[in-house]
Amino acid sequence: MPYRQTEHSRKKREERKRSIIESARELFSSTGYETATVKDIVDGAGTSIGNFYFYFQTKEELLLAVAKNINDFVFDEIDTLAKPEYSSELNSAIYIYVFTKHWYDNLEIARVLIQGKIEVDTRNRLLYMHKEKLAELTNSGEKVADKFPLEIIISAWQSIWLGVLELKLHDTENNSNDYWAFIVIDLSLSAAGLSKEEIAETKEKMLELI
Repeated sequence: MPYRQTEHSRKKREERKRSIIESARELFSSTGYETATVKDIVDGAGTSIGNFYFYFQTKEELLLAVAKNINDFVFDEIDTLAKPEYSSELNSAIYIYVFTKHWYDNLEIARVLIQGKIEVDTRNRLLYMHKEKLAELTNSGEKVADKFPLEIIISAWQSIWLGVLELKLHDTENNSNDYWAFIVIDLSLSAAGLSKEEIAETKEKMLELI
């Protein structure tokens, strides 16, 4: 008789997979991606190495799952805060703020994804997810390409965020994530052609929402 997966067994598998992802996220953040072993991860998840390889072929594949899990939190919060009736610059500021906050909370994972020895395709797949989301938000606002150039903001945001990440990694003053998020917002919106006054107004509106 062929195996039939029950609802109970399906939920158990989902829970087990989630526990592996959460254990990996905690270990990657605390001890480092390179240091954390598969055994460390499954011990933290309360499962076996066999179960690990049932869900993930490699540790890098698990890293991508961890990154997608972080992105889920990012997108959920953005969907709560950003609205189609808001201007493109306001939605972009919200996006940049939420993205920076969550990813700088997971700084070691961000470092590995950007600087680590992982497949370029893995890195590009993650960047593409955010490019699509940001494009969706900036196109939904009342001000479109002629006022707020989409390709410029996406290109600027990615380059600026990566540059600020380097500064954050070497920050000896322990500046807050808000501090770094506002730097990324200022530089990104400035690159898109907004004046200092427009940027200040956009940030003021954003702070009323978050």
